Amino acid sequence: MLAAIFLLTITEPERQGKISEAESVPIRDVVAFIMQRWRAIVLHIVGVSIFIMVVYSLNVWGPTYLIRTFDFGPAQAGLSMGLILALGAGAGLAAGGYWGDRWFSAGQYDAYSRVILYSMFGTLPFTVALGFELSIPVALTCLAIATFFSGFQGGLSGGLLQLLTPNEMRGQVVALFFLTANLIGFGLGPTILAACTDYIFQNDAAVGKSMALCAAILIPIASMIVIASLKHVNAAVAEMQER
Repeated sequence: MLAAIFLLTITEPERQGKISEAESVPIRDVVAFIMQRWRAIVLHIVGVSIFIMVVYSLNVWGPTYLIRTFDFGPAQAGLSMGLILALGAGAGLAAGGYWGDRWFSAGQYDAYSRVILYSMFGTLPFTVALGFELSIPVALTCLAIATFFSGFQGGLSGGLLQLLTPNEMRGQVVALFFLTANLIGFGLGPTILAACTDYIFQNDAAVGKSMALCAAILIPIASMIVIASLKHVNAAVAEMQER
C-alpha cells in the first residue's frame, strides 16, 4: 500500500551528474571508470575497509571483553554494549555527517575523507587503552568514546562514493564498497582479533590486549591509505561538481 502511494504521488527527480543517457551501464564501463580514478575510489575503499576491521572487532568482541575482563554476565554485557552502540555509535554517525556536510558546503571537497581520518584518529587511543588494566567505569568510557568516533565514518564512507561517481554508476560502485568492506571488515576483523587472543597472547582473558594490538597496527595503515587519497579525492569530486 505504501509503495503504491509513493508510486502515484511522488515523481522521481531528474538525475544530475550523468555522463550518458543509457538506461544501464555495462560493468566493464564501471570498472574502466574506477580504474581511471583508482587513487580516489580504490584507495578510499581499501583504507576504510581496513579501518572497519577495527570497528567490527569492537562491536563483535565488546561484550566478550566485558565478560572475560570484568566478569560481566551475558545479559549485563549485552545491555552495556547495546547502550554504547545505540548511543555512542548513533551520536558519532550524526556528528560525522553534520561535520562532513558543513565542511563540504564550505567548498572543502575532501571533507568526507578528512572526517573519516578524524574517525580513525579518535578511535585509536581509546581502543589501545583497552589493552591496559582499567576499572569498569574507565573501560566502559573508553569503549563508548571509541565507538562514538568509529561511528563518524558510517554514513560518509558510502556518501563520498556518491560524490566521486556519475549518477548511473553509483549503485554498482557503492555495492562494490559494501562487498569489500564486509568481506574485509566483518570477515577478517573479528577473526584476526580472535587469532591474536589465541596465538599471540594465548589467554582467553586477553581480548582487550588483542583489540589494542589490532587497532595499533591497522588504524595507522588505514589512515595512511586515506591520506594518500586526499588530493585525488579533492580533484575527482571537484570534477564531478562541474558536471
